[in-house]
Amino acid sequence: MRVLLTFLPLMLILAACTKPESAKTEAETMPVSKPTTAGPQGEALSPERLAELVDIPLYPGASAPSGKSKAPLKDASGGTRYELIQVTADPVAKVAAFYKEKLALDTLVSGNSGTAMGKSPKGNYLILTLSRTGDETTIKANAIAPPK
Repeated sequence: MRVLLTFLPLMLILAACTKPESAKTEAETMPVSKPTTAGPQGEALSPERLAELVDIPLYPGASAPSGKSKAPLKDASGGTRYELIQVTADPVAKVAAFYKEKLALDTLVSGNSGTAMGKSPKGNYLILTLSRTGDETTIKANAIAPPK
C-alpha cells in the first residue's frame, strides 16, 4: 500500500505531461517515408536523373558508384532529401572550384577535404562534402528541397 501511495503521484504527473494523440501537431503525427530506389514518379534513378532532382551538375568525368546514392526521402516537414555520391580522380580543390563556379556555392578546402554550401538554382539547400582517399575524391551531395 505504501509503495502505491509513493508512486501514484508520480504516475499522475507523468500522465498529465503526456500529450493526447488529438493534441499532437501535424509534424508529430506525419509518417516519414522510407527510402526507395524510385524517383518521385516511380522511375528508376540514373545518376543523371538524381543529379537533376538534387539540382546540381554531375562532375565532369566522375562516376556514380552503384548503390552508394540514396533515393528521395520525404521528411516530416514535407521537404524531400536527396543524396548523390560521385567519385573522381581530380583533387578536392578542383572539384570545389567547379561547384563554386557552376552554383556559386561557398566553399572551404583544407588539404584532402572540403565542403561547399548554398542554394541550388531551384532553391534546394545544398551541402557537398568532398574527401580524398588515395587517388580518389568522393563527392557527397546532400540536398533538401523545401515543401511545395
